[in-house]
Amino acid sequence: MTPFRGIRNRGRIVDAWSEPGWIGSRGDITRALMSVAEERHRGLIDFAFDSGISTVDVRAGTVAGQTFDLVGADGAGSVVRTAMREQIEGFTVETGAIPNYRLVLELDRVGDQLDRRYLNGLAMSPLTLTGVILDESRPDGVRWICFVGVNKPIGFASPEQAATWLRRYVPLALDLTSE
Repeated sequence: MTPFRGIRNRGRIVDAWSEPGWIGSRGDITRALMSVAEERHRGLIDFAFDSGISTVDVRAGTVAGQTFDLVGADGAGSVVRTAMREQIEGFTVETGAIPNYRLVLELDRVGDQLDRRYLNGLAMSPLTLTGVILDESRPDGVRWICFVGVNKPIGFASPEQAATWLRRYVPLALDLTSE
């Protein structure tokens, strides 16, 4: 992961970050958090992925018959949250849906145009942020990923159609990526 210093938009710092912080991919962040948890609580934690939990008894503290103290991060369709709502009187959850789609680009021509310690804004509407994830196979050790937030699924029939859309909404991205 790389140190996080804030958000920049077109070279100008718009939100400085003075606390310790890091930028990384979801995998980088998950591995870092797991490493800290394993180091501090060795032998007390069991990480299980893609386990397909279907039954939880909140009061007995069991998941599919196995005892637990805490279950977390079980996803958007949380079986634990559903079990708590069904098994604990008065437990409620408020949910809502906000359209949240993104177009993801790799920016392979950034060079020294963007600072890797910041999330760099390329456009405000649609909100477009770019930052680095580590990639040891690259000479500079990073890969630049750009997220363009859109409110509905988006797809293109050809690279030309994608370039036309980007030229209209996020022209700076075209300067930083190859065809």
